[in-house]
Amino acid sequence: MTLLLASLMKEKKRQQQPSVLTVVGSDTMYFSKLRLPTTGSLFHLMDRPDTFDRFQQYMNTKLLLMMFVVELAARVNPADVIINVCNPGLTYGTNLGREANRVARVIMRPVVRALGRPLHVGASVYVHALVMEGIASHGGHRKPWKVC
Repeated sequence: MTLLLASLMKEKKRQQQPSVLTVVGSDTMYFSKLRLPTTGSLFHLMDRPDTFDRFQQYMNTKLLLMMFVVELAARVNPADVIINVCNPGLTYGTNLGREANRVARVIMRPVVRALGRPLHVGASVYVHALVMEGIASHGGHRKPWKVC
């Protein structure tokens, strides 16, 4: 989707300023234990039910997302489209974890509520990456309200 949007945004550009495409990442990418296969497909490796772990899969996909954005940004002129990743942090009021089993949801809900930030604060990180960061953020990862 990001690849298609970047291409479309570049093609339809009408203003002097570049379009901005921000995708949501996570600092959990730093804890990924993803090992790239020496043969075969990465997608087949990640699609194995016998080794599936929901939380590890989340971390792996966030790492792959960041790797993809870095590579895509290297191929897209930031004068046309700025592509970056934002990290709204642990945010309560979202549907993250909606498919977890009931016990996990009962345990995690108060933890997320106690440690997480409100939805409007998480959303402000996303808006900040879209409208405030500019070309310096191209291909980068935004921690809350700052470029990394």
